[in-house]
Amino acid sequence: MSVFNTSRRRIAVTGLRNTGKTVFITSMIDQLKNHNNAVFNLERGCTISGWEEKISSKHDRFPYEEYRGQMTLNGNWPKKTFNLSSYNCYFKFKKGTLGTKKYNLELRDF
Repeated sequence: MSVFNTSRRRIAVTGLRNTGKTVFITSMIDQLKNHNNAVFNLERGCTISGWEEKISSKHDRFPYEEYRGQMTLNGNWPKKTFNLSSYNCYFKFKKGTLGTKKYNLELRDF
């Protein structure tokens, strides 16, 4: 996906230990990546498409697949994180007839 005309958003999730930061990030990635308007309607006429993960060498990669597997397949909370990790992705957000906007989202788990 082209980086031109792409809005960049950085979200760092911080908080006290054992408050669900990793679970929140995992759930947020899953909702955006697998968005289905029939299950969770963002807003009338809004869609998310063109999901593409971007691997960054700056930080450890947030292990989304591993954490999602622990939560959905085993029914367990993800293992405790100790290091800064990051998940980067691109996606397109279309809102009705207003057109499509591209986003580069970076989520950081502290």
